[in-house]
Amino acid sequence: MACPFQTRMAVKVNADGHLLVPLRDSDGHQHNLQTIGQRSEGPGKTFLKGGRKTGLFHLIDPHKQVGKVPMVVAEGYATAAEGDRSSPVSFTTPADTCIHSLI
Repeated sequence: MACPFQTRMAVKVNADGHLLVPLRDSDGHQHNLQTIGQRSEGPGKTFLKGGRKTGLFHLIDPHKQVGKVPMVVAEGYATAAEGDRSSPVSFTTPADTCIHSLI
């Protein structure tokens, strides 16, 4: 069962305890999945092999109305999630950490 944070943030956790972050285009279609594990487990972030990253992002709280509130682009998921939790604006994180891919 997902905790309220996971439900609101549109992420899931797999059996290994890794965070699963869907990466979507501006039309809302999912093209990739980012897996975020503990730093002590080696590579903390992975993507599906051969999956698209350019032009994709994860909107932290999809229930906030995109286009109705300002959007802030954060460098990583943790930064975006923390900012989104404490602000009325919408936070997103780009899949390839290149802001130009969202413009």
